[in-house]
Amino acid sequence: MLEYGWQIFCLSLVLSAICNYVLRYFAPTLGLFDQADGHRRLAAGVIPRAGGLAIFIGLTGATISLLFWSGIAKNRFLENPASFYILAAASFGITLLGFLDDRYNLRGRNKFLGQLLITLILVYFGNYRVDRIQLFNLEFNLGPLEIPFAIFWFMGAINAANLLDGMDGLLASVGLVASIGIGGIAFIHGQILPCYLSMMLAGSLLGFLYYNRPPASIYLGDAGSMLIGLLLAAISLKIHDISEGQSWVVAIPLAVLVLPILDTSAAILRRKLTGRSIYSTDHGHLHHCLQREGFGRKGSLFIVIILSAIAVSSAFISNLYNIELFAWGGIGMVCLVLVQAGWFGRPEMRLILKRIKGYIKISQNPSSIKGLSHEGILLHGNDFWHTVWRRVVSYAQEQKYLYVDLNINAPAFHEAYHAQWAHSSTKSKEEADQTASFQHPIFVDENCVGRIGIVMGKGTWENRGDLSHLVKLVDLVEESARYILVSPDPQEPVLVEKIIGCDIVGTE
Repeated sequence: MLEYGWQIFCLSLVLSAICNYVLRYFAPTLGLFDQADGHRRLAAGVIPRAGGLAIFIGLTGATISLLFWSGIAKNRFLENPASFYILAAASFGITLLGFLDDRYNLRGRNKFLGQLLITLILVYFGNYRVDRIQLFNLEFNLGPLEIPFAIFWFMGAINAANLLDGMDGLLASVGLVASIGIGGIAFIHGQILPCYLSMMLAGSLLGFLYYNRPPASIYLGDAGSMLIGLLLAAISLKIHDISEGQSWVVAIPLAVLVLPILDTSAAILRRKLTGRSIYSTDHGHLHHCLQREGFGRKGSLFIVIILSAIAVSSAFISNLYNIELFAWGGIGMVCLVLVQAGWFGRPEMRLILKRIKGYIKISQNPSSIKGLSHEGILLHGNDFWHTVWRRVVSYAQEQKYLYVDLNINAPAFHEAYHAQWAHSSTKSKEEADQTASFQHPIFVDENCVGRIGIVMGKGTWENRGDLSHLVKLVDLVEESARYILVSPDPQEPVLVEKIIGCDIVGTE
């Protein structure tokens, strides 16, 4: 089995490298390229986004060649023909969906529906699911939940890989380490199809990495990132022996995919807890955080590879000795290193703690309008936002507002800040319901960099003949944001002078 595995690895590597070399020149004519947009894509120049197509062609070519080349390999590939052919169809479908997204920039919901349809076909017709799992040495029969569980696993892996693909060589390196680890585990179990698929994927990724290492001359695109996520999810579901009734040990695939899972979980938490769509963009991902710490692209990539290798090694050892604790230890070690070093995860933890404190405050005083403090959380960027927020809170108190929130999200400027404030007085439910709320975007040089929300009580807004007080508050925030984001060397004393210069005091 290992002999054919190396043949597949080498063949897919060569085919992927050739296809990536060719597609670097032809991809722009197909409309597959990245160009700086000033918001999310900041790389200079035009970079082709055809790496996913090259990887798919490499995988397909290696598979077809081996099926014609070796009768023994063909028999082993087709031990379960339905599973093999459905996975091939799903891989083609997810690559096509990614190609359409790369070419036409599909809406998030449309892409999600496409992913869901492909996953449903794969799970239902390809039997890519498990009926029993092991978690913390306890076994659970999923029963009717086996299909929803598998769908959740596939959708999570596909979107986690898609979100992690944000830096030269990042996802390809993580995918390479993960595929080698899963292939090793499958080899131990004697699982032919997962082992071969892992070797092919590893070869294709290595061939792509030659051109994707920093500075990259070609990108994966959504076609590549979603294909990697789907294949890793599929292979990881097959690394247990169903015929012997083995349970699917959750800790092992979690350890193998720990970095994509952590990055995606943090992004969802960060966006939901700050009131933004999960499809919005920001610079809070793992690679952004590492680069802000001064590691640069190559240093960040090195750290990610080392952490992935630690987690995958723990999964391999856990499987080898059948001790689940090793895999959980690897997961815990990676999380501890990232959080303890301050490289990743601390802003999300502060958001969670703030939300928990709010719930506790509300439970202690149910008649309180909001259980929120006036403290702001700097997700990343300049500390001067705290100065701006303190003045906003002071103004809100002067104007007798009930609630104010400020949400700055400016990926092009590497700035993100979130803060909420609520009046501390206790109001009856009837009084609390009689409010007027306003949401206003914050613009800097015609770019929307955030929003501010205000809630006023009935007594406040009924006594106001105009909304000039709101205009002045928005002007304050926009002027401060313009200074922080645009000034080459912002200084806090100058910022304070600008705040004072906005003349928002005494506007009853």
